Order: sequence, then structure tokens, then C-alpha cells
Amino acid sequence: MSSKNKLKSTLLFAGATTLAIHLFNKYIAQSALLNQIFKKENNTYYDSVFGKIYYKKEGSGSPVLLIHDFNLGSSSYEWAKVQDALSETHTVYTIDLLGCGRSDKPQMTYTNYIYVKLLTDFINHVIGEKTDLIVTGESSAFALMASSLKSSENFGDLILVNPASILRLSKSQAKYSKYLKKLICTPIFGTFIYNLAASRKNITSSFKNKYYESGSKLTEREIDTYYEAAHLDQNKSKYLFSSIISGYMNVNLLFGLQQLEQNYNGQVTILVGDSNPENITTAEAYQNKLNSINIKGIPDTKHLPQLENPQAVTSVIEELLDK
Repeated sequence: MSSKNKLKSTLLFAGATTLAIHLFNKYIAQSALLNQIFKKENNTYYDSVFGKIYYKKEGSGSPVLLIHDFNLGSSSYEWAKVQDALSETHTVYTIDLLGCGRSDKPQMTYTNYIYVKLLTDFINHVIGEKTDLIVTGESSAFALMASSLKSSENFGDLILVNPASILRLSKSQAKYSKYLKKLICTPIFGTFIYNLAASRKNITSSFKNKYYESGSKLTEREIDTYYEAAHLDQNKSKYLFSSIISGYMNVNLLFGLQQLEQNYNGQVTILVGDSNPENITTAEAYQNKLNSINIKGIPDTKHLPQLENPQAVTSVIEELLDK
């Protein structure tokens, strides 16, 4: 075969492959939304400087803000089994963070400092009074940083659910990070990589192996909801995903914890899914840096006790908030 024919065959193969991937991406973007779990009509939004932030408000009493993790498919649904019970005695706010759920998903580099500003602005402009925060996993970092600011007079008590490891968050970016981020942000092949990562199979595996202690507690509703949330708005959550896996969301919390001790007047409590020993080790590492932190275990749970055992989590939260 001549070099001219080889080039032609290569180009045809590359074109056919690109078209196939494009069609696959289109199929995922449409089929993932068939259940229409996240309906956008009659929703309430806060116009932040970075985009619209979806939120829900219910109940009456002292305000509580529930903030979800940064897992693939995370949204305010993470708190769906807890918010109604808490709203009987509190004004409960739940939000979809920027890049997640029904909120805007701009193509930008996401950092913890962006979420510090978003959180501070939301509490000051929307809630407007002292608010207790309950935060999961990776989001604990920006909640701690925001609470440590001298201007955080509207921040009440802080409850962290299985916060991310201080050591892991402090890791610097790898040399190839910016190239990985650029690749994932590309229209066709980047979306394809994201779709593989956010596949229904991978989300199910995360629930069974990481989020839940017992797979028998897992329902199709949880899988459907996380899978749909991961693919809303033509898979634009890939922009946040690209920043997370490239290390742009990492932050050294040691200075923040020192500032917290000086500037913060509330109580910090860590809720631990104690079926995972790593959760306990991580919580103790926080306590070693800030002795005033309390640790409470949620039995027979792993990373998302508020979904796996909502009754136990609600009971502990109510006890802490009513002190």
C-alpha cells in the first residue's frame, strides 16, 4: 500500500473513531436523563459571581446549611433523607455546589478558594444570619477555610462528615496536571473520558465499595440520581471533575486550622462512618491539629452515613445543634 493510501486509511479510521465517540457521548447525554429526576421548573437560584447556584429552603427555626461532597454525581440529594427531619426544628438550606446538580457548570479552573467565596457570599446574602454548617468529604476543606476567616461572624457550629485527609489535600500538583485538565475539557475525547469515569457501573461500584458499608442498603434510586446528576447539562460537570483529578482543588489546611483556632467561636465536630478505619484515622489527624474537635461515630456506615443510616445521623445532628 502506498504512503498516500496509508494516510487516507488512517484519516478515515480517525474520522470514523471520532464520529463513533461523538455519537456515544450524545447517547449518554440523553439516555442518562430519561428518568427526569432533576426537574428545573420552579427552582430557586442564587446569582453568585461565578454563576447560578441552586438551593432549597424549608422549615423554620435557626438556620442550617447542608453541603454535599464532590463525588461524581454529588448534589443536594445527598441530604434528601435528613433534611425533612431537620426542618421540623430548623430552617434548612440545601444547595447544589457550582459545577454540580442543577447549578451552573462554567468552563473554568475550580479551586477551594472559589468555594470559600461562594459559601461566604451565600450565607451573608441569602441566609443573612448565623448559620450552622454540615458538610461532607472534600467540601469540608473550603468550609473550614471559610469558617477561619475573621469576617465569618455568620458561621455557627461546624459538623464535618468524613472529611478528606489533610495529607492528601496538601499534595502538590503533578507536572502533567495541566495537560490532563486540558484533555478532559476537550469537546469529544475529554467528554468520552468523563463518561467512562461517570459510568453507571463505576458509580454503583463506588456506592458498594466506598460510600456504603452494606450493599444491601443500596437502592436503584440512589444510583439513578447520582448517574443523572453526573450527566446533567451535556456532561458539563466534567470541568469540575478535571480540576479535582488534576489537583487544582487541593489545599494545605494546616494554616486554615491555625486560623480557625484564633478566629472561630463555634464548635467543630466530625461524624465518622466507623466501618472504615481510614475515616477514624483521618478524624484523629484533624483532632491532633485542633484539640477542641469532637469525634462521633456512626455505626455500620462508611462515607455517606446520611444516606446509609439517616436516622442515626439525624439523631446525632439534632443532639449537637440543640446544645
